[in-house]
Amino acid sequence: MVTYHISRDCVVLLLSPGPRPDWGVLRWAVQALLLSAGFPAWADMEAELFCLEGRFLLIARPRSPRLRRLAEPFPRLRRS
Repeated sequence: MVTYHISRDCVVLLLSPGPRPDWGVLRWAVQALLLSAGFPAWADMEAELFCLEGRFLLIARPRSPRLRRLAEPFPRLRRS
């Protein structure tokens, strides 16, 4: 594994040639890299995995919060 970029908003990894990596291992690796670089670990992330000639490129970002409720309709509570 070769790390190309670590920031608060993105982690980019170029993985060594081999079989397709497990998502659990990739999640753990991203969290460990963030912590080792002094950034807070993300609560949740979204990631894209690209493959070319047996090598994998992983681009991971923190997942943004939901913009709407998943199940509708729920009554909204009015606060005074």
